[in-house]
Amino acid sequence: MTGPAPMMSSRDIRRSRAISRGSLFLRPLGNRTQTFGTACVLIGLGSAVYFQSHADPAISGNGVTTLLGLLFGCAMFLAGLAVAGDRIPAAWVQTEPRASVDATDLAPKTVGELAARSVGARNPSRQSAPRKVSQRLLAVSAALGAATFVLCGGNKFTALNVAVWCASVLTFVWASWERDRKVTPFQWAASGLELFSPERWQSNLQTGRPSDPRQTGRWRPQDGIRLTPMALIVVSLLVAGALVLTWRVGEVPREMTSDHAEKLLDVQDVLDGRYRIFFPRNTGREAMQFYLIALMTPLAGVSYLTMKLGTVLVGFFTLPFTFLFVRTVSGTGVAILALSLEVAMRWLLQVSRVGLRFPFPPAFGAAIAYFLFKCLRDRHRNDFLLLGLVIGIAQHTYTALRLVPLGVAVSLVIAYVMDRRRPGREEQASRLLADTVLMVAASALVFMPLARYAAEEPQMFLFRGMSRLASDQVNAVPPNALLVFVQNIVNALLFFNWRGDSVWVNTIPGVPILDSLSGGLFVLGVSWSLYSLVRHRDVRQLHVGIFLFFAMLPSIMSVAYPGENPSTVRMGAAIPIVALLMATALHAVLARLWLWVGVAPPNPASLAVQSVTIGSLLKAQKSSSNIGFGPLLVGVFAIAVIGSIWKSNLEAYFTAYPAQHTLSSQHASRFGDVIKGFEAFGGLRDDAFILPGSYWVDWRLMAIEAGDIKWRPIIENVAAARTHDGRPGKRLYIVHPEDRTSLDQLRQWYPQSTFTVAAFPETMGQPLFVTVEVPPGALAVSR
Repeated sequence: MTGPAPMMSSRDIRRSRAISRGSLFLRPLGNRTQTFGTACVLIGLGSAVYFQSHADPAISGNGVTTLLGLLFGCAMFLAGLAVAGDRIPAAWVQTEPRASVDATDLAPKTVGELAARSVGARNPSRQSAPRKVSQRLLAVSAALGAATFVLCGGNKFTALNVAVWCASVLTFVWASWERDRKVTPFQWAASGLELFSPERWQSNLQTGRPSDPRQTGRWRPQDGIRLTPMALIVVSLLVAGALVLTWRVGEVPREMTSDHAEKLLDVQDVLDGRYRIFFPRNTGREAMQFYLIALMTPLAGVSYLTMKLGTVLVGFFTLPFTFLFVRTVSGTGVAILALSLEVAMRWLLQVSRVGLRFPFPPAFGAAIAYFLFKCLRDRHRNDFLLLGLVIGIAQHTYTALRLVPLGVAVSLVIAYVMDRRRPGREEQASRLLADTVLMVAASALVFMPLARYAAEEPQMFLFRGMSRLASDQVNAVPPNALLVFVQNIVNALLFFNWRGDSVWVNTIPGVPILDSLSGGLFVLGVSWSLYSLVRHRDVRQLHVGIFLFFAMLPSIMSVAYPGENPSTVRMGAAIPIVALLMATALHAVLARLWLWVGVAPPNPASLAVQSVTIGSLLKAQKSSSNIGFGPLLVGVFAIAVIGSIWKSNLEAYFTAYPAQHTLSSQHASRFGDVIKGFEAFGGLRDDAFILPGSYWVDWRLMAIEAGDIKWRPIIENVAAARTHDGRPGKRLYIVHPEDRTSLDQLRQWYPQSTFTVAAFPETMGQPLFVTVEVPPGALAVSR
């Protein structure tokens, strides 16, 4: 028999603890492959960020140095990942339509699952036997679509043609929609209403804890109200995104441009009852923004603030759709990183808060990308229908989105060809073709009113886009068009890391759209995407590249005006793709760090694709006896990286951008402040006037800033001031400071007037305007 174990002395206990602490830091050095791979990845990241931070087009020879440095960083990054055997995380595990455990006969566990069941998103059994399309309802839908085309003549929405239009779309969707007959949308809606039943809550809570709906066969409200840690992170990031988008929205940017005046005049037309399908003012604009802002005018009237609130709302939807899109491509871990990088992205802030139509490309680009990749992965008909509806709606938003459907078509053609080339995939290819036809039909029905306008006014409908391609003369062909197009591609590629947009309204002129750390991650993400496509035949990366190119194409196509390329706003649909590529690189670094510190990765043989994700490492950490140093290190590193990116972007947007924006603007708000001050001291708005001046201020902006878009303060010349003689109230004239002739004339006619020179810090102390206040009842003195 063995005796009891000897007692350890306090000295032995201290020595044991020291050895344990030492092994925590020495463990990463034990696996040479992991250590070498991690070192290469970190060196690659550091090199990319370093050379990106020192990129400066103004320095001769800096471009070559930056390029070589970025290539070296990419080479080290890829070498480390290749040595370690890492791959891009895959939510898209196989090229077959995604299959899961058939839970059709089980009660749905949450409201989300119940909704998903009703639309067929989690019923893979229908892959082999899809519900047939109702031919009769399709015929009705086609007839209603034709009636919509006929009734939408004259570029006018009416109650009748809108009702017929909506009926055609709804009938088509109802005829084509795949739904689980066991759980209809009506049953889902009725079950969701149980959330508001106090009696149901009371009876459920008396049991002490929620029951398992898979045992009872019934869903109960509290079963659907569960937030996992991942869900809490996503919700927190969305709230942070909303706060960033709305923070100081009335101040940054402060000033409008003439484009804002044109848009608000269109909004006023809507409020006055002119419901156009396409608004021809200012070379033509799609209608959605004007109707959206008109709906929001009760918040702040017909004003710049209302415009910005509307575009901020549109820009916000980029965030959830980017998360859904990236999760579809690369899983939840990468999606959370993409969302965290996008929350404070200067690019998204600039296009969302300027008040114009610019947030529509990122918002609809993210939505189109999400449904496209769901179509490619799951091959569910409902996803094709939703994709068609989103594409159709997008055509009513911004001209730049007209080219995105071409990218969708290319991806679907590639998927069809790949299916046809694989043995036994003929039926799948046929279904893909049929669902694509339904997608096109859905988008065509949504597009129908614009199709009628395009048929009636083709030159106006195409003018905005074709003028960028072939100058203002639509039929003209610019010289050396092919060479300019190639150069535009190069300039568009340099947009992210070297030289940005030059338009001060939308960005900081000449500065790359990505900060140094984001630019480094983007380059590494692009390199890994290309490597995965070539080395591992990862078809996801092919579709990502196609979507990125067609998202950049609206800017690249500016052949007649190459100075407008790269364009921050026309390339906005690339924002979710850029976030994906940045998050992919960051996820690779975090996963490599986690593995390096000693957490055993999951067995690759158990994975359909040999990739390591943060989620799989978390599961391994829970079942591992290792000290939790890995999550701590990864968490600190991730917070440091994301925090640094947030800091750089927020400082650039809220400090550098408004400073240069204010310096370059017309300072219309200062004119509006003068009018408001004049009214505050007893003057009437109709007694305030502005004289014309060269390269000065748009008087329409002054009217908007003063609070009345219909007010017309402009007078033809100084002689018109005498027609106001004898008015009982005081008068105010605003004159250009260099218009000495008008100032001298007013001083001669009204010698008792008060002349005030207005200069402001944003004008560098230079006079912006001169106000002339004429006393009540004053008459011109003739000499």
